[in-house]
Amino acid sequence: MSELISQPDFEELEALLLDSVNANFAESDRKRLNTLLRDSAEARAFASELLFDDALLTDSLSTEAAEAVFREEKTHKITAKHRNNSKWFLTAAAIAIGLIALTFLVTPSGSPATTVAIVQSTNRISGLSHGQTLKAGERIELQQGRAVLRFASGAKFAVEAPASLAVTGPNDAKLDAGRGTLRVPGKIKGFTLVTPSERVVDLGTAFGIDVTDDGATSVAVFEGEVELHGTGHPHRLYAGQSTQSIAPESPAQSIPHLVDAFLNTWETSFGVESVVGDLRVARPGERLAPLLAVDSKTLLLFPEREGVTLPEGFTLNSTQTGLHERPFGKQVEHLSESLTVDSYLLQYNPGVDSSELGKEIVFTAELQFDRPVVGLILGVEQLKASDAKLAMPGAQLKSITRRGINFDDQVELSEDRRTLHIRMSIQDSLDQIRVLVDANA
Repeated sequence: MSELISQPDFEELEALLLDSVNANFAESDRKRLNTLLRDSAEARAFASELLFDDALLTDSLSTEAAEAVFREEKTHKITAKHRNNSKWFLTAAAIAIGLIALTFLVTPSGSPATTVAIVQSTNRISGLSHGQTLKAGERIELQQGRAVLRFASGAKFAVEAPASLAVTGPNDAKLDAGRGTLRVPGKIKGFTLVTPSERVVDLGTAFGIDVTDDGATSVAVFEGEVELHGTGHPHRLYAGQSTQSIAPESPAQSIPHLVDAFLNTWETSFGVESVVGDLRVARPGERLAPLLAVDSKTLLLFPEREGVTLPEGFTLNSTQTGLHERPFGKQVEHLSESLTVDSYLLQYNPGVDSSELGKEIVFTAELQFDRPVVGLILGVEQLKASDAKLAMPGAQLKSITRRGINFDDQVELSEDRRTLHIRMSIQDSLDQIRVLVDANA
């Protein structure tokens, strides 16, 4: 049984895949199957394991590295039952119907596709566009700006110019020169990033990487851990550690931990295109524990969980554009259909009661995302109710007594849904709101 998705999801997905070969497969079930595959990289990876045998897999992957990764995953995770059940191979054509956008699974003709990544966002870049697909072996040369590449595996690589790189497979890339932040959300592991002097393998992490023109490679681990394979002997690197590799086969040397150099690509990797005014994105280390991040001079934005599917009927305060302010009364909205989102917690926490600061504090800021904002959670009850699904594990937000916006606060969502204008008049020691962004746009 695959470890990529939970038992309940696996059972439902397995049942839908098997039933999809039947002539009387219900339209509602087909939509549900498509939703599961569209909204979850883990579900797509699991379905891929079951749908493609070794021969098809060999043809579908255009690089030896990608083939090796997927063969290894397949060897360990597919049981004999799945290998021998011919129904799995019949479902490929059925699943392709209505899933044209998932080109890294099966094309409408049933032939394997070669797309291994897409461009999630671009910031002041010419030559790349949002939603652009990338094939194995395709090169990218950045002369200015920043971009986020989202790989078929679910990994996200934010890179800033000047940079030279190539996507080499659905779970690997090569960086010849440049600086970036690589994050692998969820349970997918094994993303491999090759440089002229190092080979970095993700073990469930976020890390920064900087490759100079002469090939020297610096690696800074922000969350989780990585393995360095540059010398052929794996060496693990943990959160809070940084190393530098000067040449191929030379052991990586420990260096002071690097953070500031990667802050631009760190925030870009979460889909934040720009921040203006009294606001900053939480740094590595702050993100996992919002209540420990104290800053009396600015608002902080904490990227939370990614790719979370909110069920039909989920309660929030608004899905509308325009100005939002108190009093809310009993005004809430319920989702009319399920929605997959990335969550962000916006917080002010001075560490003391604001009255002790001696004066009223007003913060103004503009926050722009690379995808549409689809929901706002601004009230204390809705914030509490949403913590279980959206807060980072271990965030310990239950201890907060006052949350949400105050009577003098304003949050305005632009008509294109990409920009939030924020005015917060601080009346309590800690204020929070939650912003939900479309994970699939």
